[in-house]
Amino acid sequence: MSFLDKIREKGLDLSKETHPGKSYEEHVKECREVAEEIMRIYNYPRNLIELALLFCDVHDIGKLLHTWHISQKRRPLHSIEGAEWFMYVKENIGLSINQAYQELIAYMIASHHSPLYVPTKFMDIVSRAEKMSTKRYFIEYRKCKGLVNKINGLLRSLDKEVRHNLADVLGIVKMADLVSAKGLSKNEILTNYMWLEGFEERTDKGIFERACDKRGAFDQIKFERQKMIASSEDKHLLVAAPTGWGKTALALLRVALKKPVKVFYILPTITAIKDFYESFTKILDKNYVGE
Repeated sequence: MSFLDKIREKGLDLSKETHPGKSYEEHVKECREVAEEIMRIYNYPRNLIELALLFCDVHDIGKLLHTWHISQKRRPLHSIEGAEWFMYVKENIGLSINQAYQELIAYMIASHHSPLYVPTKFMDIVSRAEKMSTKRYFIEYRKCKGLVNKINGLLRSLDKEVRHNLADVLGIVKMADLVSAKGLSKNEILTNYMWLEGFEERTDKGIFERACDKRGAFDQIKFERQKMIASSEDKHLLVAAPTGWGKTALALLRVALKKPVKVFYILPTITAIKDFYESFTKILDKNYVGE
């Protein structure tokens, strides 16, 4: 039985409209697709993907409570309502993750529209949610208040890598939530996480064509030297070379060989930025380069 089926058993209507023109079930399905694809691209372990998918199922659960309606001007804070609901039902809903992770899921539900709260800020948002005059499902958020006192201890009990992985899960699901809520193209978003097919060959060809356009010839010896420097296993490189030597080409070769997640270039003037952008977009698709 899926977790969504378990939500149905609790009397919540998954066909309820929770985003313009979109039911909760449709929204969750889209979130799951985007989150799973991003995590698959980066080779996250299956247990972490399953945690992200569970989070997709429950991140907006507060919107299914009868006190929340999409047409209302003032609505209860669904993130806090959802976290409170989840903590009430998690004991008897048959989750396959341990107690600590269940409470961390509740914390992520409460935080999925905001930065990760430190305990004092978390208590502030819970208190603010209680003071709202709009009708709420819970009169008092007792479970959330209890979570405030536990969260630091829960996080300290996990090693650094696990904490980083949980932060990744939250960020990826927030991204997926935004993609679905705004009706963005899933494929256009996912292209930002994937390398172009034949990227190295395209880079070499682009550098060759650019050199011929600018200088009328291609210096194969210089190109081999650029490639040798770009392939260095050193984490940090400092390259000093005169104007026109080919630092832009070297920078592109470094990207093509190392395939980092993101690359930032910092330049001193607007003119330099414009020139650099023009050079890059003659070799790379503009969808992959931001100015």
